[in-house]
Amino acid sequence: MSFCLFQDALSAWRWLKKEAEGGRIDGDQLFVFGRSLGGAVAIALAAELQQLAQGPYPRGLILENTFTSISDVVNALFPLLAFESLKKHFLRIKWESIQRVPDLEVPMLFLTGEKDEMIPPAHSRMLHARAEKSRLRRNVVFPDGQHNDTWEKGGDEYWKVQATFLQASGHFFSVCWVQRHGEMDHEGFLGEVAPFISTGASTQCLDAPMPGVFGARRRQGRIGSSEARSLLQLWS
Repeated sequence: MSFCLFQDALSAWRWLKKEAEGGRIDGDQLFVFGRSLGGAVAIALAAELQQLAQGPYPRGLILENTFTSISDVVNALFPLLAFESLKKHFLRIKWESIQRVPDLEVPMLFLTGEKDEMIPPAHSRMLHARAEKSRLRRNVVFPDGQHNDTWEKGGDEYWKVQATFLQASGHFFSVCWVQRHGEMDHEGFLGEVAPFISTGASTQCLDAPMPGVFGARRRQGRIGSSEARSLLQLWS
């Protein structure tokens, strides 16, 4: 499953690269948004692209309520199973973000819901602390945010901190959004034209240039309403 999710993200990025080569988007202004498991996929994608040394590279990563590793999540949610010998035998997926972030140079913004009932907020703090090579890193905590509603409980500040981060890296951008589950407030998020990408076992192709791309919807942006920006979403 972890390999499939990573390949989905890499395929989406290759499509973005092709669009950039065709002059349809700016390949130097691509951001990756990852939430929960999507954050681990985003980190793995950035690590792979950096290792391959083949641009375009993400202009920045936005990581919301993500974790250090699946093993650490097991320790937090299932303490009775928190034995290394047991996990070594039964865990099939690892997603060890804590091993990847120390080498990442890409700017990173961590969005952390302090009342997250699934992923301990300490995970984001640990990832932020280990990202020492990042050119720009920040961890923003939302005191009332839970795992699936940090965007709502964060209010205007949730959008403002992202706008500040994006503007620090450039005024025009495209976003590759990797999300684990749950609905976000897409209405009024980022940009006016939003082609959505869906990946994973339930992917369906609907007149798309690549598997999983479907539709193009117009959105009114809360972040910089004067520029046309695109939002690409990866469902993991």
